[in-house]
Amino acid sequence: MNKFWTQSYPKGVSAQISPPHSTLIDIFDEKLAEYASKEFITNMGVTYSYGQIDKISLDIAAWIQSLGLEKGSVIGIMMPNVNQYLPIVIGIIRAGMVTTLINPLYSSRELKHQLVDSDTATLFILEPFCKTLEKIVKDTAVKTVVISKVGDMLGAAKGTLVNVAAKHIKKAIPSYKLRSNSNYNVISYKSVLKSPSRILCNCPLD
Repeated sequence: MNKFWTQSYPKGVSAQISPPHSTLIDIFDEKLAEYASKEFITNMGVTYSYGQIDKISLDIAAWIQSLGLEKGSVIGIMMPNVNQYLPIVIGIIRAGMVTTLINPLYSSRELKHQLVDSDTATLFILEPFCKTLEKIVKDTAVKTVVISKVGDMLGAAKGTLVNVAAKHIKKAIPSYKLRSNSNYNVISYKSVLKSPSRILCNCPLD
């Protein structure tokens, strides 16, 4: 193609550029380290630095890789903008997987459609929405469900208070019975972060 428009570029502006990074993972690796001491995210008065998110997302990536999924498998996230959200997104990408973001306000029918359509293998979900998932999970390809409580990344004391308030005062956690069975495994978000594993490789998609 004759890129005729480059003839109008100002002097000193190159018609070709060399990207500073080859993959999104390279950007995460560089910037999370470069700004390690700076604030990354704040929610409900609790702040995490770039360095802390770097470690948490690597822990999540390592756990995802330990599941033995094929590169490019789909991992779902059904939660609002809590502190857990971004490290999960980054961890999924670092593990070489694909993310499908799910509206927390979906009905069971809508949730089932997205999980089936995307062929989601693993789902990270905030506890208030477990009742919605419970109704349809058996009709999907989901094999692992990671349940996060609202206060999981708000510190021990504050997190406990928030969880108690959400369940017993605000009544914001509908009763559910999601348990591990022959069709799928259920694990807590905090258990994922405690998994004694390490990331096997940074696996960008081809």
